Amino acid sequence: MDPTADELIARLRRNPDDGAAYGALRAHYQRLGDYASLVNLLEGFGGRTRDNAAAAQAFFDGAELAWGALGDAARGAAMYERALERHPAHDDAFARLLAIYEQAGDAQRLATIYERRAEGLSAAGGDPRAIAQIHQRLGELWEHTFHRADRAIVHYRKAFELDATLVPAIYAAREIYRQAGNHKAVAALLELEAKAEAEDERKVALLRELAHLRAETLSDPEGAVVALKRALGHAPAQSPANTELLEDLATLYLQRAERQPDPQIAESDRRRATDVLFQLAQKLPPTEAVPLLERALDTTPDHDGALTLLERIAERVGHFEILPGRWVAFLARAPESPLARERRKKLARAYLEAGQVEYAITCLEWVAEEGDPETVEQLVDLYRRMGREDDAMRLVQRAGASLPIPMRVQHLRSAMETAIQRGDEDGAAQLARDILAADAADPEATAYLEDRHRRKGEWQELRDLLYAAGRVPGLSVDARKQRFREVAQICERRLNDADGAVQAWKQVVTLDVADREARGALSRLLEQLERWDDLAQAVERDAVGATDDATKLEAYKRLARIHSEKRNDGAEAALAWRAALDVSRDDPEARDGWIAGLLAANALAQAV
Repeated sequence: MDPTADELIARLRRNPDDGAAYGALRAHYQRLGDYASLVNLLEGFGGRTRDNAAAAQAFFDGAELAWGALGDAARGAAMYERALERHPAHDDAFARLLAIYEQAGDAQRLATIYERRAEGLSAAGGDPRAIAQIHQRLGELWEHTFHRADRAIVHYRKAFELDATLVPAIYAAREIYRQAGNHKAVAALLELEAKAEAEDERKVALLRELAHLRAETLSDPEGAVVALKRALGHAPAQSPANTELLEDLATLYLQRAERQPDPQIAESDRRRATDVLFQLAQKLPPTEAVPLLERALDTTPDHDGALTLLERIAERVGHFEILPGRWVAFLARAPESPLARERRKKLARAYLEAGQVEYAITCLEWVAEEGDPETVEQLVDLYRRMGREDDAMRLVQRAGASLPIPMRVQHLRSAMETAIQRGDEDGAAQLARDILAADAADPEATAYLEDRHRRKGEWQELRDLLYAAGRVPGLSVDARKQRFREVAQICERRLNDADGAVQAWKQVVTLDVADREARGALSRLLEQLERWDDLAQAVERDAVGATDDATKLEAYKRLARIHSEKRNDGAEAALAWRAALDVSRDDPEARDGWIAGLLAANALAQAV
C-alpha cells in the first residue's frame, strides 16, 4: 500500500474526525485514479460523520463514482438512497434515483422513494410547495398505475393542503369524488380550485358550475349566490358570460323571495334582485333599459342606482312623465337618503310646472330644514306668493347663519319692513338687530334702531348701538367722530357715565388729534375724575400737537403743574419745565419763570 495512504488511514483510525487527513486522503485517491478506494473512503466518511449535509454529499459523490467510474449500479443506487436518508432535501440524489427507477419502470420503488422524500422533507421543515409536488406525483401513481383511488385521494389532498394553488391535484381529487357521488366534497373542491385558478375565464366557469351544483343538487341557494357573485368579479363587464351570470343571479333571488315566508328575508332578496336588474340595465341601450329599470323600481322603489339611471335616460327617450311618481315612491321609502334632498327639489320643480304650488312647498320645506340656502330663498318667495308672510319670516329667522350674508340681510330687511307695516315694533327691532349681527354696516337697520332708542329714551341701548356703528370698517372719519361724539354726550348727560364719556372722547381724539373740543372735553373729564396719569398723557399730547408757541407753552406749564402738584413726580415736572424753557428761549422774562419752575421741580425730585 502507498506509504502516504497508510499514514493518512492511520490518522483517521486514531481520529475519525480528522478533517485534514480525510481531505488529503481523498485528494490522494483522486490523483491516483483509485476510485474503488475513493468510494470506500466516501462511504466510510458518510457513515461516520454526524453532519447530515456533509454525509449526504459524501454518499452522493461516492454513488456518482460507483455508478459511473466503477459501473456498480446497485451500489450507486444504495448510496443515493443513503444520501437521501441523511439529507432528504438533497435534490441531486433524489433526481438520480428517480431516473434510475423510472428507467427501470419500477413503480413500486418510485412510490417508495417519493414517500420517503416527502416524509424526510416534512420532518426537516422543507418547502411546502416542493412537498406538495411530491404528493401530487404520488397521487398520480396510486390512481393511474396502482388503480387505488382511496390511496390517491390521500396524496392529492395532502398536495393541495400544502399548496392551495396546485390546481391539477385539486382537479384530480374533485373527479374522484364526482365519480363516487360525493357532491359536498365536489363543491368544496370546486371552490378551492376556483380560488387557485389564475385564468379568469376558467375561474368563472368553475364558479358557475359550483353555483348550479349548490342550487340544484345541494339545496344551498345562499352558497349558489355567493358563487355567482364571485364569478361576476372575474367576468368582464361587457362579456356574454357576465350577462348570463347576472340573469342567473336575478332569477335565483326572485325565486327565493317568492318562496320565502319571512317578509324581511323576502324583502332582502327582492332588493338583491333589484341590484342585479340595475346592473343588467346598465349594459343595455336606453330604450331597452327603461322597462328593466321600472321593473327594478317596482320591486324596490328606493333603489338609488336604478332611479339615478332612470333619471338620466328617461327624458332622453321621451319618458320624463314617469319620474315624478318614482320620486314620490322613493321619498316615501327613503326620506333620509343622501339623495332625498335633490329628489325633493326635482319633485318640487315638477309640481311647480304642474301648478301645484302647495305640494312644491311641502317638498321644499324638508330641504329648507337642512339649511340649503337656495331652497330657503325659493321657499321664502313661494310663501310670499301664497300670502304666508309669517311663515316666510319664521323661515328667514330659523335659517339664520346657513344663508349667505347678502341673502340673509335681504330677507331680514323684507321681514323688517313687513313688521313695521304691521306696527310690530318689537319684532322689527329684533329683525334689525339680526340684520346688524350679519352686517354691522347696514344703514337702514342702524337708523331704525337709533330712532327707536331715542324715542323710547333707551340711552344705554343707543350708546351701545352708536359705539358699534362707529367701529364699522369703511366708515368715514367724520362719520366715526360724529358717532363717538354722540356716545360721549349720552354717557355724560344721560347715563352719568364719566368713564364711558372718557373712552368715547379718546376715540374722537385718536381719529382727529386736532379736534379742540374733544381734547378739551377729555381733559375736563379726566381732571374731574382725578385720573392724573391719563390727564398728564392727554396734556402732553396737546403740547406736542400745538401749532403755536403760546399754546404749547401753556400746555407744558399745565403739564408741569400736574406732575408736581397732582402726581408728586418732580422728574416728570422737570422734563415739562425744560420743554417749556426750550420753547421760550427768545423771551427772557418768561425764561426766568420757567427756570424757577425747573429748579423747584428738581428740588421736589430730590426730596422724593
